Amino acid sequence: MADTRSFARDWQLMKLSRNWKPDDRSGEILKGLLTDASPEIMKKVSEISYGIGQSDAEKIVERMQQRMELLDLFEGMLIVSGIDYKSVEEDGSHSFILKKEIRQIISCMDVNTEISASYIRGFITRIAPGADISDIGEYFKVELKNP
Repeated sequence: MADTRSFARDWQLMKLSRNWKPDDRSGEILKGLLTDASPEIMKKVSEISYGIGQSDAEKIVERMQQRMELLDLFEGMLIVSGIDYKSVEEDGSHSFILKKEIRQIISCMDVNTEISASYIRGFITRIAPGADISDIGEYFKVELKNP
């Protein structure tokens, strides 16, 4: 059997292996899955997104001081998260109108409002338990209890 190894070939393979790293294809797979997803798949992805929103909010609640005002915490999280919102105060009650989009919820694709909305709803239910969340088209209206 002839030895087909050569220094040049081995050197090229070493350079290739040093510079080539397999890419993470999960984003492409997820994008393909969600592009033409059945209602069942979208429902499941939305449920997962809701749970992640709750989990993220839980981590924030654990780190915040007990004395921090709910209104300050809630508005601060909207700012940090990049969620477009409008604060409304009327008759002593405080509410927020917020867009159902987070720009970077899934980095591999354009904003998917259904998935973003599920995340935001999960986040709100944990950070502001008892808040009234109304669905108004592209927005949520969130009325905080006891701010």
